[in-house]
Amino acid sequence: RRLARENPLRFEPQLAMTLHNYGNLLFDQKSYEEALTYTLEALDLRRKLTQENPQRFEPALASTLDNLGIVYMELARFGDAETTHEEAQTILRKLALQNPRKFTLNLARSFLHTGALYEAWVKAQPSEIWVQKGLEASKAVEQIVIAYSDSVHLNMAWSQKRVADLLATFRAPDVLASAYVGKGFEWLEQAEMDSAAVNFQQATALYDHISPDQLDTRRNFYAMSAFEIAAQLEANYAERYRLQQQSIRFGEAAASGSSNPQHTAIIASLYNGLAWYAIFVAKYEEAETAARKCLTLAPDQAIAQSNLAASLLFQGKFDAAQAIYSEYADQPWVDERFPSFREAFLADLAEFELAGIRHPDVGRIRGILEK
Repeated sequence: RRLARENPLRFEPQLAMTLHNYGNLLFDQKSYEEALTYTLEALDLRRKLTQENPQRFEPALASTLDNLGIVYMELARFGDAETTHEEAQTILRKLALQNPRKFTLNLARSFLHTGALYEAWVKAQPSEIWVQKGLEASKAVEQIVIAYSDSVHLNMAWSQKRVADLLATFRAPDVLASAYVGKGFEWLEQAEMDSAAVNFQQATALYDHISPDQLDTRRNFYAMSAFEIAAQLEANYAERYRLQQQSIRFGEAAASGSSNPQHTAIIASLYNGLAWYAIFVAKYEEAETAARKCLTLAPDQAIAQSNLAASLLFQGKFDAAQAIYSEYADQPWVDERFPSFREAFLADLAEFELAGIRHPDVGRIRGILEK
């Protein structure tokens, strides 16, 4: 800095380069706020130098602008990052026209950074706008990669893989849905249930138009979770029942062909949830089928016995229901909420009654359980 003050013509370019490189070093150390400070200082100096000698300093200015965009992205200043990358690309397009072999690769790299920006942006603030812009940036890089396939730089594995990854991300049918799911989980961690519910509703509305066949195993499990949680956060039982059915649809697709017992247990649990929701919408036969499916898949999930007994009771199958209630009444409940199945059975019957679900035989069962 002292030398630059004493002899700007000679030392300001070196100072700008040092500030730029130090900003890079701080970025690599994940000191993003400090990186921002030094990169902005480098930018100011390179703007000044570019005004004095555009031909010499415009490439360096574009480089600093591109780096600044990456710093802004890490600080979640997405709008600033977008504006900065756009300015860098305006300069690089002009330079690439003048010297394609030298600057088109720099332009590709800037587009790659822009694609990464939209990838982060869509996760932080889900929107179809960012998906489309990310796809456009990724396609721009792809075109350059194809045109310059003989270039040493673009034959590097990292660049080709990154382009492929970005294209796969933005072309995935569930890219926006999965972004809403991610935001939903963030709100859940903060116990912001209303905000979580909104994001899971957005996600499931999109997943409703996607077939499990379009997704791989991981993405199907993600969709399954979205529907399951959306059902738990939904107030209307008819909608809860529908959402749980969708959860099972994607879950079974994800677990298809799997020998993992955890996957089987997950699907069994979903069927038990379906049985519970079915009772509240007076689909008692469907509730029985779902509860039996749960127990077939995972006989150790004894919690489903409660839904099975209730579904039988409301169908008028008193003897079959009584047999389950009597067999399990004194067995320990599955968690700390109740000491035994007896208390859990009574709590369920009370909840059904509160929801207006009644049957003449409920009183008889309650009397047996209360003895």
